[in-house]
Amino acid sequence: MLKNMTIYYFVFLLFFFMDIGYSNEIRFVGFRTVQLEDPVSQKLMKAVIFYPSETAITPTEIGMVKLYAARDIPVKIGHYPLVLFSHGNGGGLFSHHDFAIFLAKNNYLVAMIEHPEDNFKDSSGLGTDRVWIGRNLQVTALLDYLLQDASLSANIDTNKIGVAGFSAGAYTALLMLGAKPKFALLLNYCQALPTSVLCEQIDILLSKPPLIAKGDQRIRAAFVMSPVAAFFDKQGLSEVLQPVYLVAAEKDTVIPLQYNAAYIKTILSSLVQYTVIPNADHFVFLSPCSTAMRSEIPSICTDSVNVNRNKVHEFINQEALHFFNDQFNLH
Repeated sequence: MLKNMTIYYFVFLLFFFMDIGYSNEIRFVGFRTVQLEDPVSQKLMKAVIFYPSETAITPTEIGMVKLYAARDIPVKIGHYPLVLFSHGNGGGLFSHHDFAIFLAKNNYLVAMIEHPEDNFKDSSGLGTDRVWIGRNLQVTALLDYLLQDASLSANIDTNKIGVAGFSAGAYTALLMLGAKPKFALLLNYCQALPTSVLCEQIDILLSKPPLIAKGDQRIRAAFVMSPVAAFFDKQGLSEVLQPVYLVAAEKDTVIPLQYNAAYIKTILSSLVQYTVIPNADHFVFLSPCSTAMRSEIPSICTDSVNVNRNKVHEFINQEALHFFNDQFNLH
């Protein structure tokens, strides 16, 4: 099914010197935060929904994050495709805000969950199926919530629902399409990469009864960035039949390319495009940092001298838009 497997070394470099066709039309974006029940703990979990609007905005500052979107303004009347987004281990609601705002400017709804027990405030679930399976169940719960929400459901085109994610969130996106993880595979992964962050606890703690991953047939396509592949083999990905766009960082020191994205490329039959961002490390996929964030948490904000994160995100966001437009026949 691989229609365009490109290692974007040359095309990516050309991107810096060409007009990629952005529209000059002024568009506005709103967002709202919601709480819904976590199907794992039955406690409340948070999500944020970005959406197109016709109401003029001023940027919103939340902590160290500056959003070019306004809280709780009206949704522009219309019927829109929906993209669900899952952040990586230790992420949060706004870890990928530029991705969401870009799609919303182009008439998408984007819903981003903050995974309980696996976010920047609480990582207590790492090493358990409450995270490695619970993430999947939480994204499905978010979709259920949105389709039942009186203020948003009428704006969702239920035939055009996609999923995107980064790192553990990209792994989550594959589970949404039917991937089946095998935790025993982590042992082999850790023999090859003993210092990996994934190997701090090789034996995944299981709930009683163990949580079971469940694909969601409402999902039509997935855009995945630097996915964790430690729990997958070819059989585990055999039920992923919907189209997948896979993008990775060439010099990823957290989720190394060879053992993750490049490995998935060889065993995922529904892959339609594969892109490698040259010279980039893992955290290049996080939204470009504010000055305050670069000072406070430089480890996730600093890129190599020959990587421009702003340009990388212009490229990635445009690729995601093109991919979902193609899969949803929006031209």
